[in-house]
Amino acid sequence: MRSSVWPLAWALLLVTSMSAGAVVVRDDVPDERYRVPASEFPALVDLPVEGHGVLIAPQWVVTAGHAVHWQPSLDDVTLGGKPRKVEKIVYHAGFRMLPTAAVRLLAQLP
Repeated sequence: MRSSVWPLAWALLLVTSMSAGAVVVRDDVPDERYRVPASEFPALVDLPVEGHGVLIAPQWVVTAGHAVHWQPSLDDVTLGGKPRKVEKIVYHAGFRMLPTAAVRLLAQLP
């Protein structure tokens, strides 16, 4: 009798784990309803073309290594709607295994 409970328990676990929420963008809803102002995320840094990073210190941005390694040059990033000059990019020593990079801004932020 006890062994007949396990299949039911596994089935219940499977069904509840598949009902996770997700963001659904509907065609009949204006895009503005899904957008959040940049002021909501003051530490979010936009990289040119594609990718984002997070300001972790007044002059340092951490991002995924694959977001910057393919770009021929990374001269500017955008923070708070303003372009910021990039001094250098520092890749994690194990970039191929753990894709992390840090971007040093030319000037510290206040």
